[in-house]
Amino acid sequence: EAGQRVQGFLHKLGIDRRGDVKSVRVLEKAGYGMDEEAVRVVWQYKFKPAKGRNGQPVDFVITYNFTFRSPVQ
Repeated sequence: EAGQRVQGFLHKLGIDRRGDVKSVRVLEKAGYGMDEEAVRVVWQYKFKPAKGRNGQPVDFVITYNFTFRSPVQ
């Protein structure tokens, strides 16, 4: 079905204090080349830096859920 979503696969991302991705780990695989594409794309992401108790930017780790949609034809 066109526009069908495939989701539910997780990646763990290490983000530095500038908001740049520094590490990517696949936690749940989707297969069919989607994992590789998600990893390729996430390296281009820029996040808003997390702030520590003192209000200064800190390195952080998040779990990110990717969703792909099949192209509409």
